[in-house]
Amino acid sequence: MENAFFRLSYFLDEKNFMQLKKYFVSMDYYNTWENKNLKSIDNPTITLLEDDYINGDIEEKITIEVEKKFVEDFLLININHIYKNEVSDFERRCFDKFVTKQLKEGHSRDIKQKLEEAIEIIVKANYIPKIIKENLFYQIKIIKKEIQSYINNPYRKFKKIEIDCNRIDIELFFYLLIKNKLISPRNISNIGKLIDESFKYKVGENFESINFSHKSLSKIENTLSIQQSIKRLEDLFSNPDFYAI
Repeated sequence: MENAFFRLSYFLDEKNFMQLKKYFVSMDYYNTWENKNLKSIDNPTITLLEDDYINGDIEEKITIEVEKKFVEDFLLININHIYKNEVSDFERRCFDKFVTKQLKEGHSRDIKQKLEEAIEIIVKANYIPKIIKENLFYQIKIIKKEIQSYINNPYRKFKKIEIDCNRIDIELFFYLLIKNKLISPRNISNIGKLIDESFKYKVGENFESINFSHKSLSKIENTLSIQQSIKRLEDLFSNPDFYAI
């Protein structure tokens, strides 16, 4: 399925949600659901044909039947694309349509308000399975976080760098540069702003923006997980493979 299908609008209206379900069942090899009423079927199952291989003296390609469920194998697998699609749409509108800082901030706040309204709709939507609601709430949370980051820096013109690390590892790295006088300690606020504007950190399968790093940097020595973070950085930078060119 095209990942572009996965936007919040498909979950905020029962008719739109049915479009997702219809698309899913249209992939059924046996056309089991053709002309059937899907409204009363919460989690339809379809059959797909997939290639598989038998290992022997000569590897043989075969075709097998695989059953897929609407909720587990379609919605849950693709729901992370909501964040990527919604943020991409938001940034494109900001860059293309809104020129001044005031217009960009105003649009950002309008979107945040619409996200709050989306939460209310999802809470009341009895057509959305509970596990999907939970995932939608998380998608909205990280979208709001990205928009707040944009409000903080509406003139951002580049894509943030995605780093496969914990947030505290990134902040600790810069803190150590400051502590070892490789970066002036007078610039802790500027370093925090640099982190917020430049990097994303890994959370599950997504990358999230960092906010308010200057506050974290100022109290990082008292962070409970600081020793684990130090150990991760030590392991990373002491590994000879890290320096292989």
